[in-house]
Amino acid sequence: MPRPGKSSYSDQKPPYSYISLTAMAIQHSAEKMLPLSDIYKFIMERFPYYREHTQRWQNSLRHNLSFNDCFIKIPRRPDQPGKGSFWALHPDCGDMFENGSFLRRRKRFKVPRPEPHMPAAGKAGGVLPPHLSHYFHPHHQAPPPPPPPPPPPEKTVAASCRKHVQKGKARPEPVGSLWEEFVLLSLLLLLLLLLLLLLFQYSCY
Repeated sequence: MPRPGKSSYSDQKPPYSYISLTAMAIQHSAEKMLPLSDIYKFIMERFPYYREHTQRWQNSLRHNLSFNDCFIKIPRRPDQPGKGSFWALHPDCGDMFENGSFLRRRKRFKVPRPEPHMPAAGKAGGVLPPHLSHYFHPHHQAPPPPPPPPPPPEKTVAASCRKHVQKGKARPEPVGSLWEEFVLLSLLLLLLLLLLLLLFQYSCY
């Protein structure tokens, strides 16, 4: 694979795309991943053309990083010094360049849609080092969210009491019903006795 030396092409614009320049920087790194600042640094050290107008070409390169599937973002671990995430090459884009030449890139790399029960990334052309391969392991999935915490004891007791009271209200009250029936029956009997008494007095006259 042709590798341009330091300060290649003098002040002329190199014939490499931003994707090629980024892939070149990542593959030159020891861990096969770099933060964005180190990608910029590599390009400016190798190609003096990019030491000027840095804001314009760096914005374009950052856009290519974010919108091309061949690059993946690796979060920085808490124990790693520095700021910002790392960028690495997708393990399936190893044949993205024809014959390993950064000057000849095949068609745009797209992440294949995973089949059921299959990992999203395969093993062919993997360029990530072993300590990054766990990011694409089929069992490397986000853990399920924890269950919601139980309600406070006060709310539980109050809800239980409220439920019990509601059930008690819905129940019939047999004692009250019998007492009402007894009073009604007594009134009817009293009226009947009064009627009989009136009839008896009327018959006596």
